[in-house]
Amino acid sequence: MTSLRNISSRKLLSALKKLGFVEISQKGSHIKMRRITPRGIDTVIVPDHKVVSMGVIQSILEMGNISEREILKHI
Repeated sequence: MTSLRNISSRKLLSALKKLGFVEISQKGSHIKMRRITPRGIDTVIVPDHKVVSMGVIQSILEMGNISEREILKHI
């Protein structure tokens, strides 16, 4: 099974798009993505880095109301 360790921002962005997120804007190396769900609007900021740290990934999952299992299905 794939782990969230050593995931590039490109793989993370691809997985988020599969979960319904769309790119809203980019400022420098940070990409803002958003999706609308029945619960409301989820917004996440993804740094455009070769490797995204585990702490940042956990924050993205928390902000986007995404489970680790759910994101791993799409990576």
